[in-house]
Amino acid sequence: MNFKEQKVLDIAEEIIYIDGDEVPRPSEVKHLGIWIANNLSWKTHIFKLIKRVNYIVRQFSFFIRFANKDTKIFLFETYIVPQYMYCAVAWVPLIPKNLKKKLKRPLSLFAKHSKIEKQVYMNIINDAFSKQFTNMVKKIVDTPSHPLHAFIIGCRSNSTATRNNYRMPDTRTKMFCNSFAPSAIRYLINNEIPIFMQ
Repeated sequence: MNFKEQKVLDIAEEIIYIDGDEVPRPSEVKHLGIWIANNLSWKTHIFKLIKRVNYIVRQFSFFIRFANKDTKIFLFETYIVPQYMYCAVAWVPLIPKNLKKKLKRPLSLFAKHSKIEKQVYMNIINDAFSKQFTNMVKKIVDTPSHPLHAFIIGCRSNSTATRNNYRMPDTRTKMFCNSFAPSAIRYLINNEIPIFMQ
């Protein structure tokens, strides 16, 4: 491990030293492909994602209009959907509506170049997210050693658990109630899946 390249997200006030050198404390860091900010906002991650997708759309804009519909859908599912789906269960339920609107802009551009309605692409992304979300929940339920297994199973089997033993902490923004664990519990109890794009 190269200690000189280590960073600590600037959330806590304590200063960390390694070999007498203070570890840098940036306001945002990239970890495993996800940008995390010290205020736990996904704004930077969304803007980086939009930039990547816009670049891909611009590359396709020169020839996409000449392709048939199946090829257009194939290119979308192969190159653009994976950009949106990377670790989506972690950040999609937490982003506010204004950022979700910004995520639609590259789809509008791709729809304009491909001459296919934007709603078709939104449906593809929503289906991909639903699959990713339900697969993740099933994997947790089927894996007793998973850290969230006991929490989610306990909440599902006891409807009062979320109000008592497994109470969700209140937050100023109420964003926590939309994070993955509460969303997974709502899915298991009410078959309710968070929607990526509307």
